[in-house]
Amino acid sequence: MDYGYRFSPTREAGPGPPTPRSPATPNSEHNRSAYEESFELERYERDAVQKKTFTKWVNKHLIKRKIVFIPKAKQIVGDLFIDLSDGHCLLTLLEVLSGEGLPRERGRMRFHKMQNVQTALDFLKYKGIKYVNIRADEIVDGNPKLILGLIWTIILHFQGGHFGHFSRLHPHRILYYDIKRICPNPI
Repeated sequence: MDYGYRFSPTREAGPGPPTPRSPATPNSEHNRSAYEESFELERYERDAVQKKTFTKWVNKHLIKRKIVFIPKAKQIVGDLFIDLSDGHCLLTLLEVLSGEGLPRERGRMRFHKMQNVQTALDFLKYKGIKYVNIRADEIVDGNPKLILGLIWTIILHFQGGHFGHFSRLHPHRILYYDIKRICPNPI
């Protein structure tokens, strides 16, 4: 039975960029406009660029741990959403940025991951860093929007005073200058 859409096999196979669908009839009520499709594709591309950029920023700081401290567990982030979900890399990042040691759970069960992420969130609250609607269980589950928001909050707090004469700029512009300094060709 034809419902008026031609579905792309890549769309059903898993995550990836949205693919445009062509309607069977031009006046179908279920037809998404070209604007909505381009908006969705643009949002996907923006999220991918943010993920790649924030991953590079996190790795830039995690490498400092290997230089300054004795290398321990995995300290490089490959996939931001997976590697931060256990809380170890997140705690290590906060240790490097703040210069303070943080306690961590050594187990691999969900409870231990939740405890590590909660320790990181409590540390941020202790430092006066405000974050909204970010819970430990959502970070452990790998919620992309909340993880990107959390990293953005950390960047704004710990990189804020680093820019001197740039401090009056909009936070997005500050991040842009920092990223251009770290990696001239982020894409």
